Amino acid sequence: MKYAYLSMISSDNFMLGALVLYQSLQSTKPKYPIYLLLSDKVSLKCEQNLINYGINIIRDSKPIIEDLSKLKGNNSRWNFTFDKIKILKLEQFDKIVFLDSDMYVLHNLDDLFKHPHFSAVPTRVPMPWLDNKIYFNSGLLVVKPSNDEFARVKNCIMPTIDDFRKISVSLGDQDVFHRYKIDWPEREELHLADGYNVFWGSFNYYIRKLNYTVSNNQKI
Repeated sequence: MKYAYLSMISSDNFMLGALVLYQSLQSTKPKYPIYLLLSDKVSLKCEQNLINYGINIIRDSKPIIEDLSKLKGNNSRWNFTFDKIKILKLEQFDKIVFLDSDMYVLHNLDDLFKHPHFSAVPTRVPMPWLDNKIYFNSGLLVVKPSNDEFARVKNCIMPTIDDFRKISVSLGDQDVFHRYKIDWPEREELHLADGYNVFWGSFNYYIRKLNYTVSNNQKI
């Protein structure tokens, strides 16, 4: 079985974040290799800098949406996140643990590879446009790549964009994944512990509800 950690960047602006993620993950002595997926907007100079740091690079120059004009009116900050769906077509790997490039790893994560496809941490925030159910944060995902599934998820992009335009809300990859994995809230075997993907904006929840602690000597 070929397992790998994977992150991705959509432009040169995300290079520093990716380097911090890489170095923090490396410091935990992972059993599996680390790869970085680059979109077509990443320069060759940036790619070479990443290679110089010893990072394994996968270049995918094909945009996830051929006609970007279809995204007119959506928040451009999130448009690039649709490229995350590309991780599903990396069939050279049997399983991937995907990490957003703005994450920082504190502990070894190798045990995540034991979890099933589409395991993730719940958002803890109800989604009004999805029957007020609690879905997942796509910043960390356990996936088993499949070209067939990639095509199905990709086909969810435009219908999701059309739905969000009706309620004047911007969207990104996470919303597309939610549309595709509509049964995720009921699939408790896919729900990872909160500590795998701690979001700074939810510290009060972690401390008050989950009894997490934050100090100079303790880490979440």
